[in-house]
Amino acid sequence: MKIININKDWEFEKEGVKSVVSLPHTWNGKDGQNGEHGYFQSKCVYRKNLDKANGVCYIEFNGANSVTEVFINNNKVGTHKGGYSMFRFRIDGYLTQDKNLLEVFVDNTIVPEVFPTSADFTFYGGIYREVNLIYAENVRFSLDDGSRDGITAIPQRVGDVWKLSVKAAVTGAGKDAVCVFELKDDKG
Repeated sequence: MKIININKDWEFEKEGVKSVVSLPHTWNGKDGQNGEHGYFQSKCVYRKNLDKANGVCYIEFNGANSVTEVFINNNKVGTHKGGYSMFRFRIDGYLTQDKNLLEVFVDNTIVPEVFPTSADFTFYGGIYREVNLIYAENVRFSLDDGSRDGITAIPQRVGDVWKLSVKAAVTGAGKDAVCVFELKDDKG
């Protein structure tokens, strides 16, 4: 797996005014700190050109608040609702041209189906964490299961003993594939 950070040099557009920004970025850097509830809440857009994909490719957002719509070459890739969690979309099927226009619409307007809907802090709008392209092998731990990396480890105490349950989601492997996990202490 190869992870490429794409935080630099995004075109940002707010109410028709364009600028170049790097991520993380918020459009509420000043008005969100003035102690008033009149900070800007609306939809803004981030744009970036991406090269043609060679193989399995995902785009990963580590935080965008709060409703995010992703388009490539005017084709909708997906929508994420929620401002405080990582999400990703598989995009290699959209990166078919030498240069491909990525558009990310982010809206921090309060909507009832996205929590929280009220708080004593500003709902900053923007892509406020890193964005990465992930190039993956055909056989891999799943990047589609909602976990960070396709592996979930759950510790459980049973009396004086600790047990660790490990679940892996694997994509592209045959039905006879075997996953082996080895648990080591700090000495190896």
